[in-house]
Amino acid sequence: MSNRAVAVIKGDKESGVHGVIWFTQEKEGQPTKIKGEIKG
Repeated sequence: MSNRAVAVIKGDKESGVHGVIWFTQEKEGQPTKIKGEIKG
C-alpha cells in the first residue's frame, strides 16, 4: 500500500502564486517521490 500526501500552495492575493505538490511513497522505508506545479 502506498502513502500519499498533497500540499496546496496559495500566495497572497497580489502575488498570484498558487500550486499543488504531490508526495508519494510506494512502501515504508523507500524514497518519497515529489511532483508539483507552481505558477505565478
